[in-house]
Amino acid sequence: MNGTLTPIFSWVVTVHPRELDPKTLHDDGRRSWWAQPTARSRRAGVLGAGLLAASLVACGAAGEDEPAEQDSPEEEAVDDAGVADEGDSREDPAEDPAEDPAEDPAEDPADDPELREGLSTDRFGTQTRQSDGFPDTLLPPSDGDTLLLSEVRLGAHDGYDRLVFDHDDAGLPGWHAEYVDEPTEPGSGHAIDMEGTAWLAISVTGLSPGNAGEDQGHLVMQTDWPQEDTIVEGTATTFAYEAGASYYIALEDVHDFDVFTIEDGSRLVVDILHR
Repeated sequence: MNGTLTPIFSWVVTVHPRELDPKTLHDDGRRSWWAQPTARSRRAGVLGAGLLAASLVACGAAGEDEPAEQDSPEEEAVDDAGVADEGDSREDPAEDPAEDPAEDPAEDPADDPELREGLSTDRFGTQTRQSDGFPDTLLPPSDGDTLLLSEVRLGAHDGYDRLVFDHDDAGLPGWHAEYVDEPTEPGSGHAIDMEGTAWLAISVTGLSPGNAGEDQGHLVMQTDWPQEDTIVEGTATTFAYEAGASYYIALEDVHDFDVFTIEDGSRLVVDILHR
């Protein structure tokens, strides 16, 4: 548009120098002949004004017909993607799968204190006890399956602490629980150095394969549970020997305890009273 208007304005304002001469009046007030508007100057003025008006009208029309700027497809795609991203980032907390109670580790049946609601407090005591038919296995594993220790967990509850011994595959070992003078390795009888002054021994039977350690998938461990605020001073588990193993629980004093099993997950649960 500027390239079109510039020569028009230059042509319109270029006039004969005499027509702009400041000395256009005589001393008596009469105007010199060259100061009078001439037909040529009038025609030039009219023509120039007409061209200027036409140019302005043309510019106005061009401005009105010119389409508004539109985003390119690439820009629209970016904008749409941005809106979609913002929408996806606003998740409803009520629908957050991370908060699904069904996936909450605290909902593990072995960690649920309500398990005690069906058990009499008379079950607690310091006396020796064992599973029905011990040393037989409570529930032998199926042919080809293993029955070995896979995990040990400790948790504090109101009035008691709970240890859970998880075994892999399906099956339940037989068990025998008693306080012993000292923890020992199966077979050799070598002492196991542990904290505490009282040791509760849980002897299990029916493990498969009968002789197994870490290489076979049986958990052999010893820990003092530094991250847990419980009365349990430490826990140790031995390798499997002739289908048996020992799980030791170290305490500062003798406490009443209870032992039971959960078929779901092949768990052996030991609850120890605080008092």
